[in-house]
Amino acid sequence: MRSTIIIIIGVILIAAGAWLLYNAYSGNEAGSAAIAWGAIILGALVTLFGFGKRVDDAMSDPVTDESEQAHAEIKALIQSMGAIAAADAKIQDTEVQTIARIHEQMLGIRIDEREVREILSEIGPKFNIAKRLEKNRSNISPAMKNTIVQSCHLVMISDLDVSRVEENRIHEIGTALGFTVEEVDDLVATAST
Repeated sequence: MRSTIIIIIGVILIAAGAWLLYNAYSGNEAGSAAIAWGAIILGALVTLFGFGKRVDDAMSDPVTDESEQAHAEIKALIQSMGAIAAADAKIQDTEVQTIARIHEQMLGIRIDEREVREILSEIGPKFNIAKRLEKNRSNISPAMKNTIVQSCHLVMISDLDVSRVEENRIHEIGTALGFTVEEVDDLVATAST
């Protein structure tokens, strides 16, 4: 986007310089002609710089789609685990620890339990995880979809108090990701602790 603005500024300088040059020659004004030539040369340089920046941006950032997908996947994972932890309205320390552990395994980045609690505080009663997952389902790879369901199961069982609400929420999450109820049950059965 910035390269486009630079190119437009360059073209404007060239056009303004050409107009000024035309008027300078018709009025026999040498000083204005010199300024006009300066504007044209500067405009050409700015335009070339803009095109160079556009090429450089395209070369240096070829994985934009992949990085956006990775961001969408991690966000879906964390929000899904948070939705499971908050499902029974009792967020236990063991659930928070499990979310932190899975986050570290997935990203290689240790997350503080306080940070996990901050994330969970954003998940209120009106937070609709299924709607969010359905909306972003195409940005989530099949392997990550499996991981999300299995990670949610690990969060659910971490406090050793499995509620029907949590079980229903896992099925809701799995269905939103495109799984059948049976496929969700199979993924839950193969989740490793």
